[in-house]
Parts: sequence; structure tokens; C-alpha cells
Amino acid sequence: MSEEVRQKCMEPFFSTKGDKGTGLGLAMVFGIVKRHDGSVEIESEPGKGTTFWIRLSSELVDRSASITEETELRHPLHILAVDDEEVPRDILMRYLSADGHHVEVAVDAYDASEKFTWRPYDVVITDHAMPGINGCQLAANLKKRGNAAILLLTGSSETILAGGMPPGVDEVAGKPITHEALRGAMSRAIDRRRASAKAAREAGAIPAE
Repeated sequence: MSEEVRQKCMEPFFSTKGDKGTGLGLAMVFGIVKRHDGSVEIESEPGKGTTFWIRLSSELVDRSASITEETELRHPLHILAVDDEEVPRDILMRYLSADGHHVEVAVDAYDASEKFTWRPYDVVITDHAMPGINGCQLAANLKKRGNAAILLLTGSSETILAGGMPPGVDEVAGKPITHEALRGAMSRAIDRRRASAKAAREAGAIPAE
């Protein structure tokens, strides 16, 4: 590959395959390696081939003393991903499935509301700009019906946050999002949801679990 392609090949959504590629394969590999404190080096020359060097530490590191975003999401979660566009839905499915989570998708807020009726979810990740009911409206509705942490994933994150955190939403993150950034946003959403539930219990608003 050329030097320009070599420098960009690990970036999410970058692909030389046109419509046939999502640009997620190498990005997911890079995310997994970084998650294990490793590094990826690439040697490539057009017409000759490409070599990837993945370096991982041989030492076992004890991280039990601190709770990190990684350990927060170590156990498989039941997640509902909502987006009216196929490509973002597919990206979320791949990211979340790669981390071992159980994922279902919904094509709009109506579909999400129907699925939410029949199955409890730990996390709901929803787009904002959708036909009919938008993501903020969906979040406010779902928050009344369950305890799922709700992450609003949108290309208008700065505009939305300028008015404060929307009702029912636990975290707002911008599109496009990397695998690592998605993990962090999910972890913050879960933390805020738990803190909110704890405060409500202490105030006597909801019964203790």
C-alpha cells in the first residue's frame, strides 16, 4: 500500500474498497490491541506486500485495585442499538458484538419502543435525527419504562449539549465514533444511570432492588 494509505488504514471508516468495504476491520483490530496495551506497526511497499507487527506485553498487570471503563464493560450486556440508517447500525453491531455483548437493532423509535416492551436492556444506544420520533423523545419515553442506561449518539452532540443533558439521556456522544470512544461513552452512561437510581432510592422515589 502507499504511504498515504498506510497512515490511514487503521482509521475507522477508511477503506480502499469503495462501497464494498466498511473500513472497520483493521480499526477493530487496532482497538483490541490498544485495549490490551499493545501496539501495531505496519511495513508496506506497493507491489511487494504488507507486514503487520502486533506487540503485546508479556507481563500480567494487576488492575483489580481500580475500576476502569474497560472492567465496567467486561461482562456481556444486553444492548439495543437504534438508527434509521443501515451503515451506522451495522457499525454499532460489529463494535458491540466484538466486545461480547448481546445486541439487537431497531430501525426507528417505533421499532425500539416495541422491542423495549418485550425485553429488558442494560443499555440503549440511539441516534437522534430519526423520522417521526427523534432520539431525545425516545429516551424520555424509555426512561419512564425501565432502568436502561441511554446513550444518545448524534452528529449534533455539541448543539444538543448546549442546552444541557436532555431528559432521559445519560450520555451524549458524537458521530462518527471509534470503538474505544464508544466503550467510554457507554461506561459513563451506565455510571450516571446507577448514580441516578441510587439518588432516587435514597430519596424514596423508587424501591430498593
